[in-house]
Amino acid sequence: MSTAPDLGQGAVTAVADAAAARRARNLAYLGLVLLAWAAWDLWGLANGTGMIVGSLSPRWALYLSIYALLAAIAGGAAVAAAAKPGRFWRAAAPLEAKAQGLPGVWGWALTIGWLAAACAIFLAHDVDTLQVFSLRLLLLFGAGLGAALTMPIPGCGFAARLGIAAMALTSGYVVVTRLRLVTAYPFSLGWSEGNRLWDYSLLFGRSAYQVAGEFSFPSYFAPGRHGLWGLAFLLPRVSIQVARLWDAVLWTVPYFLLGLVLITRTGGARHRAGRWSFALWTLLFIHQGPVYAPLILSGLIVALGYDRQRPVRTAVFTFLACLYAGVGRWTWLVAPAMLAGMWSLLDAPPEARALRRLRSPIGIGLAGVGGALASQVFMSLAFPQPEAAFATTARQSLLWYRLLPSPTNPHGIVPSLVVVLSPIVFLLVVWVARRIVRWDRLQALAVLAVLGAFLLVGLAASVKIGGGNNLHNLDMLLMGLVFLSAIALAGLGNRWGAALARTEVLLGLTVLIPSALAIQASAPLTLPSERVVRASLERIHRVVEEAAQEGEVLFIDQRQLFAFGLLPDIPLVLDYELKDLMNQAMGANRAYLERFRRDMADRRFTLIVVDPVPYQFQGRFRAFGEENDAWVKHVSYPLLDSYQLQECLEEVGVCLYVPKE
Repeated sequence: MSTAPDLGQGAVTAVADAAAARRARNLAYLGLVLLAWAAWDLWGLANGTGMIVGSLSPRWALYLSIYALLAAIAGGAAVAAAAKPGRFWRAAAPLEAKAQGLPGVWGWALTIGWLAAACAIFLAHDVDTLQVFSLRLLLLFGAGLGAALTMPIPGCGFAARLGIAAMALTSGYVVVTRLRLVTAYPFSLGWSEGNRLWDYSLLFGRSAYQVAGEFSFPSYFAPGRHGLWGLAFLLPRVSIQVARLWDAVLWTVPYFLLGLVLITRTGGARHRAGRWSFALWTLLFIHQGPVYAPLILSGLIVALGYDRQRPVRTAVFTFLACLYAGVGRWTWLVAPAMLAGMWSLLDAPPEARALRRLRSPIGIGLAGVGGALASQVFMSLAFPQPEAAFATTARQSLLWYRLLPSPTNPHGIVPSLVVVLSPIVFLLVVWVARRIVRWDRLQALAVLAVLGAFLLVGLAASVKIGGGNNLHNLDMLLMGLVFLSAIALAGLGNRWGAALARTEVLLGLTVLIPSALAIQASAPLTLPSERVVRASLERIHRVVEEAAQEGEVLFIDQRQLFAFGLLPDIPLVLDYELKDLMNQAMGANRAYLERFRRDMADRRFTLIVVDPVPYQFQGRFRAFGEENDAWVKHVSYPLLDSYQLQECLEEVGVCLYVPKE
């Protein structure tokens, strides 16, 4: 009788050791692949740089020798782990135990040190070699191993700590990369960044400048989106740095909060480490879009309000979520209703009759539809426009070739989507197929219907002219999969061990792929010197002030200079804003473009401020070629027929055009 517990404990230990050995072997294979990949890429960079060993420069010969030495040590350990995983794990276990035995403060200090050092290396744009993707992956893997060794999370295995470390590192890199755009530079950081900052001032910061004629909101204005970013303008005399800081917050923090709230509300993770891990994964997964914050906030409203036991409460919050989503973007109108309805059905007891199970999801969905309709009534009354929000979009071309690799998106929408979604989709399919997550046929069909609708809408939006360079139009699909993942984790119950044992490779890929994509090298922010910026501002200030004395001045671009008080107090002409002008050009809006052509021919403006005006057609074989051609045809030619370049401040990307004699 006394020996039974010992035998049981021994069997459990043997199973745990076997699982640990299997994970050690998998990590060893991954390490060997990364070492070989990095070696290949380094040789490709070094080959042909000199005459040592046939084709190496002295510097590269030294670098490759150092890499070969380090790779031999690491590769030897990996080979040992792959060949004898059990023996390797038993030999390494004391080291892990000693590292885990450190005081918590020291453990976290070492962990944060590993991750901070790796993040600093990722951000070092002055060393070209560090931008090689394979080296960045190798660094992520190495830093993750070091951080996982010292990360003091009781009850969390090494592989789980490695995943947490990788997600923490890459999430930190994403946040810091956003924060690097927080600058006092007064001109636009991208094609439309400056004018977007001006858009955000329209609700709360319009009093900072005067408007020529009667004020009206642009046709693309959406209070749910522009009002959210515009909250920064509630601060008196807000600076452009603060506005950019708020922008960085909205592109990161809501993602994390959505994951944290979802996993808490569903009960999909019992421990704090699990909840924080899911929140980090959500940040990285949604960042692959990326996704606008208002859609994420509408999902947060659903997550906060959902209660299986109180369907009326859930319906009210779904109404509010659809109301907010609808005033953010018309394509999001019913997305929260679909998510809440799907959640309700997946929560319903499977033994109940189909009609009874559908009653609550249908009621919640109808409440959401009511919120969507209310949002459009509100928009028509508070922000009336001459035509419906979708009218311009309906006129624009669909470029289906952008689903595949093209100059606009070298990876293509569909291949990128396959890479991004495959791990989590296959993971969910395996869990359902093996009855680890117990959804019946009705529930599975509901999931397919919701995700399929999101996929079709996202693909159609992605091939519309003006899109297709990333996955942000698949926003509803990405958020839907986050919801589904949290619900599935809650459905595991006490079957988490079985889920881990059967799908640990898929779980690893679900963490690895968004982490790997997040650390791809990004171009450094290069800005003109302060002297050039100051001189350019003074020049624009002087020319604009003189031109305003003779007539109207049109700022097609750089309208943020008005919002932050960086121009003389002249009236801002609302007509022909950059994004609106491009949108109308892509949709070939005859009435709008004829009015623009007529104003150009009449030389209505004494000065036009815009970025350099292109005049050559490019076609589909250049990135955003069709967009360029629409601009050239409908904007550049009418403008250049009647206006000539007076001056171009090339370092800040601002050109000044005056009427031709």
